[in-house]
Amino acid sequence: MHAAHWMLAVALSAALGLAGADPASAQTCKRKSQKLLDKIKQCDGSGSGLDANTLQGMSAEQLRAAQTPGPQGPPGPQGPAGPAGSSLRVVDSAGREVGVLTDIDDEFVARRVGDVLFAFEVSADGFVEDKPLFRYETSDCSGARYLRPALLRPAKVEGTTAHYPGDPIPVTIRSRRDPELDEATCAAEGGTFNLPEEDDCCVPVRPPLGREEMVGPATTLDLDTLGLVPPFRVEGL
Repeated sequence: MHAAHWMLAVALSAALGLAGADPASAQTCKRKSQKLLDKIKQCDGSGSGLDANTLQGMSAEQLRAAQTPGPQGPPGPQGPAGPAGSSLRVVDSAGREVGVLTDIDDEFVARRVGDVLFAFEVSADGFVEDKPLFRYETSDCSGARYLRPALLRPAKVEGTTAHYPGDPIPVTIRSRRDPELDEATCAAEGGTFNLPEEDDCCVPVRPPLGREEMVGPATTLDLDTLGLVPPFRVEGL
């Protein structure tokens, strides 16, 4: 007999033993005994006795098997593809993609060329020219040139050449070329105007010994190789 059955039997025997005390107690004990018997029937099924070894017609082994989770089933089939995104893209005069529009206000597009993901500033007339602000290890803006990196490689366009930073490395920067400073402002900043390359300002970095920055070696991309012809326009939605 299972422990649960044994406990019910003990309780039932105790209730029946109290039945001889007086008529009122006998009636109370009888009702309690009947409730216990009803509970046993609910567990064992109608007509089964206290020594029954099943629960609702199931053996102990079957009950354990029913309560134990089975192995995980195989994954179901892949669901249908979701709806297409609503991103805007910029295309050239022939409908060739220039890039995905990432900034509506300043009109920047993201475009992958080879393994590099670029950020280009564009307009209806094509790529927007913006001279790069080169950085140098020397104090006179000579030698190797570097550019500050970003999540997307920022492309600074001069003519048909885009300048962008390579993989970032730590470099001690001692000067920078600033194409936005006029001669008077350049002098006020302690810089040198009219560089050999062009009319830009070379500004020394303070402190004089320079400061270490994470910069990428300046690299170039020939925009003619992309085969894009203005005017550019926006498509999508």
